[in-house]
Amino acid sequence: MSSLKTAMTSMSLVFSLGLMGTAPFASAAGETTLRHLAVPNRGQLELQAPASWRDKAEPIKGVGLPTITFHPVAGPEFEVLVSAIRGPAGSDFNSQAKVREQVERAGQAVLPMAVETKLVIKELAGQTGKGYYFSVTDRAPKLGEYKYMTQGEIGVGDLLLTFTILSHEKEGKVLQDALAMLAGAKQQAGSAASASAMKSYALSLPASDWSLVMDLSGFDVVQERTAPDNQAAYFMATNESTGVAASAFLETIPDMKTAQACREFYWSKASKSPLTKTDIRLFDMGQAALVEWTVPEFNGVKVQQKNINAYMAYKGACIDLHLSKAPFQAADQKLFDHILHSVIYRSKKSAL
Repeated sequence: MSSLKTAMTSMSLVFSLGLMGTAPFASAAGETTLRHLAVPNRGQLELQAPASWRDKAEPIKGVGLPTITFHPVAGPEFEVLVSAIRGPAGSDFNSQAKVREQVERAGQAVLPMAVETKLVIKELAGQTGKGYYFSVTDRAPKLGEYKYMTQGEIGVGDLLLTFTILSHEKEGKVLQDALAMLAGAKQQAGSAASASAMKSYALSLPASDWSLVMDLSGFDVVQERTAPDNQAAYFMATNESTGVAASAFLETIPDMKTAQACREFYWSKASKSPLTKTDIRLFDMGQAALVEWTVPEFNGVKVQQKNINAYMAYKGACIDLHLSKAPFQAADQKLFDHILHSVIYRSKKSAL
């Protein structure tokens, strides 16, 4: 379902989250596990997902912001994607009226690619209000692609959850379990991770003799991953007090000798994502080749998210350091500059 899946990708905007699991327990819907999503300056989101679902949190390609994708441990393939959006404090961006309007707009956008000729909007009763969703059938799915898609939004506390459910069944247990998980979503005060005393953070590959080091004072690391082949590593950290999210992707690419080459390689892909980008500016600063860009709004919600990608090359590796903040004001630039100017390469033999 590439056409419909491409259309839904623009709904998957998450400002910052980390995923953790706790012990499973029995429920009427079957065994589930409690998952926590940490959202900067908004506490954490709680989701009860079936224990038979495995999850993966990773940055959205071209944006650098993570989303959570659920897949089955065994059995027929499916995907359930959940994203959380923070709106302006005190706004009604996730009100029932706004949510319905946004879902209907998204549905009308994908209807030309669907078998259905009329959009049917359904209600989803949540813990703090109603959400809305629609289901469509791909008109011409390719081999291996999903035929059915359900997509919608629901307000949870002062967050807006967007979700997409992709499967080979029009209706079934996957859809019902996903809707139950979303209906039971809760927002809790506080952070899923304790405040960190961390100052310097080091990202490296297992076999390398060096680390990428930067000053992340006040940040909590919410995700760290190393590729199975040990040729790539990733981290994401958030700062509750400033609202800045920082992530970096380090990958072994021996042919990339310069920061500019790394920028051309990664940005050529990122720039093609369906997310609207404005104020794009390419420039160089010291050891990095940078791209500065803004996401003015998402799905009708004004977010004014400022983004900077700093691309670097060092000892056969490419680095993509991504910083973001929403909403962004001119005075916030110093928060980005402090991190960018702190970046160094350090031998693993040296103490941090």
